[in-house]
Amino acid sequence: MQDEQKELKQYAQDLGKKLGFLLASLQVSNESRNLFFKILDDFNLEQIERLVEVLENKLLMEKTSFIDEALKKELEKIQKDTLEKINELNEETIKSLSI
Repeated sequence: MQDEQKELKQYAQDLGKKLGFLLASLQVSNESRNLFFKILDDFNLEQIERLVEVLENKLLMEKTSFIDEALKKELEKIQKDTLEKINELNEETIKSLSI
């Protein structure tokens, strides 16, 4: 029983550290951060776990959004290059058939 309490205490501390890291890392206003801290007192462990999960996802989206934009630009460039190449081939084909 005492071991379970120790594990739970350690888990809660680790979760708290993770939550602190997430709140510090996210691009949110200080007002929003303070609001999180105010409402945390009323949360049970399950709600805090869910909040951490949501914040992890939000941070992941923030940190990877530039990858999505870069990929989009690269795909647009590939599409443009491909269309240009197709047009060139079409013109060459028309010329060769006309001769």
